[in-house]
Amino acid sequence: MLERGNPPRSPLSDRAAPKAASLRSRYWRPGVVPTIRAQQKCPSFFHPGLSAGLLFQVHRAVSRRASSAQLRAHEARGVEVWRRLPLEAPPNMDAILRNRYNDVVYEELDDLDLSPFRSLAVLRFPVHWVPQVGQLRDHVLRLGSTQHLAMQFALEEHGGFLGIAVDIPQAQYLPRGCVGAEVLRLTVEEDAVHVTLRGVSMLRIIDRVAMPNKDGVVRPLMQEVLEHTELEQSEGLEVLLKETKEVERLFDHCGQLQKETGIFAAGDLSKSTLLSLAQTASENLKDVNLCGVRHSEQRGPVVTSHAAVFAFSAQKKADFLCDPFSALRRLRTLRKFLCLMDRVLTPKLRVS
Repeated sequence: MLERGNPPRSPLSDRAAPKAASLRSRYWRPGVVPTIRAQQKCPSFFHPGLSAGLLFQVHRAVSRRASSAQLRAHEARGVEVWRRLPLEAPPNMDAILRNRYNDVVYEELDDLDLSPFRSLAVLRFPVHWVPQVGQLRDHVLRLGSTQHLAMQFALEEHGGFLGIAVDIPQAQYLPRGCVGAEVLRLTVEEDAVHVTLRGVSMLRIIDRVAMPNKDGVVRPLMQEVLEHTELEQSEGLEVLLKETKEVERLFDHCGQLQKETGIFAAGDLSKSTLLSLAQTASENLKDVNLCGVRHSEQRGPVVTSHAAVFAFSAQKKADFLCDPFSALRRLRTLRKFLCLMDRVLTPKLRVS
C-alpha cells in the first residue's frame, strides 16, 4: 500500500462473496436502504450486495445507539470519549464505500455494533514520529499550525483522541490505516506547542480521500480495529499464547544474529528483548481499554504484538501501521517475517 501506483484491492474476494450474499439476503429489503444503481452502472470492482449490506448495518447501528451516548461522552477522556459517540452515517456513505481509492475490503471490516464508523481528525507524521500502540512521543509544533489546530480540535471534541498516519512521500490520499493516539500533555511557550502523544489503538481509515476543512484539518470516517475478533475466539487463547511465545523466541534469536553479523537492514532487534519492550508498552497502556479485549489474559499477546514492531526499520514499521489487523494476524505476520530474517542472517553468520 506504500507505492503510489498500487492498484486498489477488490472489496469482494472469493472468500467474502458468500458473506456479502448472505448479508444481502438477510438485510436488504425494499425501502430499508437506498436503492443501489444497476450493477452495469457501477465500477467493475463493486458488488451491489456489499454496499447494501453495509448501508443497512450503518442504519441499524444508528438506530440502536441513542443520542444519550453523546451525553455520556464528557464523563470519559481520551479514546473513551470517541468510543462513546454514536455511529456516523453521512449522506454519501454509499459513495464512500464504492470509491476505489478508499479500497474498502468488506471481509476486513469489524462488526459495526462492536466498532462503529465515526469521523476523527488525522495528522500525517514521518514514520519514526508516529506513536505506536504502547509508545509515548514528544513533539514540538508551531503555534497555529495545522497540527496544532487538529490537536486543539481533538481536545475539544474527542477528549484529545486523534489519528496519526504515516506520511508517505508523494501519496495522494491517506493510507488504509493509522494509529489512534491520545494527547496526554499540551503546553504553549511563545510560538511553540509542546505535546506528548500516546498510541492506544489501531484505526481503519474508511474515507481515505476525505478533504480538509477550512482550517486544513482532515476528519475522515474511521473504524477502530478490534484486537480480539472471531478469528481469535475460534483459535482460542492457547493458540494466541503459543504464537506469542514463538514470536518472542524468534525476536530475541534474530537480535542475537544481528549482533554477530552486524546486519541491521530490518531494524535493530538487538538493543532490547521483546519481553522488555512489551513490559514498557504494558506500563504505558495500563489505564487503556484495548479495543475488543475483554479478559486480562488477552492483553499480553496484544501488547507484545505491537511492541515487536518498535524495533523494525522505517519501511517495515510502515507496513504494519498502514495496514492494521487483529492480534493473531499480527503475530502470525511477525512470525513469518522473523523466520525470513533467520533464514537470511544464519548463512551470513556461517560465512563470517
